[in-house]
Amino acid sequence: MSPLGITLLMLAGFAGFAWLSWRKLAIVVRLQPEVRWDHPAARLKAVLVNGFLQQRMIARDWKPGLMHAVIFLGFMALLLRKLQLIAIGYHEPFVYPGLAGGLFARLIVVSTRGLPDRFSQWRRSHPFRFAAACALGVALIGLATGGATAGAGYVPTRALLEGQADLPGVYTILKFCATWLSAWTGVPAGVFAPSLAIGAGIGNDVALLTGGGQEAAIPLIALGMAGFLAATTGGPITAFIIVMEMVSGQAMVLSLMACSLLSSGVARLVTKPMYQELADLLPVPPAPRPPQPVTAP
Repeated sequence: MSPLGITLLMLAGFAGFAWLSWRKLAIVVRLQPEVRWDHPAARLKAVLVNGFLQQRMIARDWKPGLMHAVIFLGFMALLLRKLQLIAIGYHEPFVYPGLAGGLFARLIVVSTRGLPDRFSQWRRSHPFRFAAACALGVALIGLATGGATAGAGYVPTRALLEGQADLPGVYTILKFCATWLSAWTGVPAGVFAPSLAIGAGIGNDVALLTGGGQEAAIPLIALGMAGFLAATTGGPITAFIIVMEMVSGQAMVLSLMACSLLSSGVARLVTKPMYQELADLLPVPPAPRPPQPVTAP
């Protein structure tokens, strides 16, 4: 269907939805007015935390709450996919920048902080056993991918940029899971280099879905690296400068900059910068008391 047909269908759908909504809202309009625009930042955060992440449901009773959250997020994923398909009708290579990195950062922070669920309780009561179970999961993922997800991801990322990678189709999601499990153990490690590997995998997947060749895939891989790293760390300037230097992409500086800034902005709708939230979890020692003056006898 042409973009004109898509626009006409959307306008007809919006008009029908607006008419039905106005019939419902006409009752609310007659009620006593209430100020609902004060503290917009706090209201938006409450909507994101309790609406999209279902934190209140999970905190109340984690089993049905988690089931409700998974079902809700499934419907949200379908909605986002529908919106993406509409955008693809106008611009075929369209993808959502920033959402994957923001969700990854939020997952790392929530896992580190812990929830009132069985896994978090096991992590607190038996940290070594929990770390061993996570390590076993990472090892199984590495075996399933032939070692592609092992380590920081330097070798697969370089192979993708050189157009010589022979990775399984599920490499990106399994690298995502392996990095999350590694961070969940609590063992000191970093997510900086793995974020570049995951972003490269996302860019390569987009190139495969759009049918681009190896030459066309390299810019998408670089954009994926910059976007995912900026969304995960909340540092767009750092992200696009590092990726630009890695791929010698001076000609792509504006594209990398725009992708990094947009990804970081979208990720801020999901979570705060990951390093800031992780730093807030660290125990802060109390400030030393000033010495008492000694008085002469």
